[in-house]
Amino acid sequence: MKYLVVGLSMFCSVFMMTSCQSGANADSQITQKAPAPSQGPTADTRQAPHVSPVEAPTVEEPVPTVEAQKPAELLPDQVDLTQPVHASDLYTYFYANQKAWLGQTVQVVGYFKGTTHSSATDTTRIDLKTEPLGKTVVGGIISGKQVAPRSAVKQRAGVILKGTIAEPYFGMVILNDASFQNRE
Repeated sequence: MKYLVVGLSMFCSVFMMTSCQSGANADSQITQKAPAPSQGPTADTRQAPHVSPVEAPTVEEPVPTVEAQKPAELLPDQVDLTQPVHASDLYTYFYANQKAWLGQTVQVVGYFKGTTHSSATDTTRIDLKTEPLGKTVVGGIISGKQVAPRSAVKQRAGVILKGTIAEPYFGMVILNDASFQNRE
């Protein structure tokens, strides 16, 4: 007789006794007995269905992912720059080929994170994230101390900035001379 563990949980283990009949009958059945309940000597006897051997998995071609369908190294002339580019896409394209993207004027759509003012340079940076809990990937620079439009604060998703791509810092794509395109 062999013992087989058929289930475990954090709180208890379930052991099932199995007995296999072998010999002339190729379609032998497996009899499983559960442990007897603590209230009495009766045991639950169940018949398990015939189990066929497990077949080896077949190797299939990988399914193309979104990343495979969106080449990371798109150059500015391969992207319609008259339409807003999603912040995460611009970030990917820019860091794949920074030199090609520097100096390009683009519109970027993303999730408005907030603004930061630098008194040393008298500029305000508008930060866009990929999504509400996403990474901050775009910073738009505006001259002077600017306050974000109330509409950008009220509806943070889908904010569009327009500006010229400059040298990155803090791991962000920087847009110089940025302006809000769809918030007033």
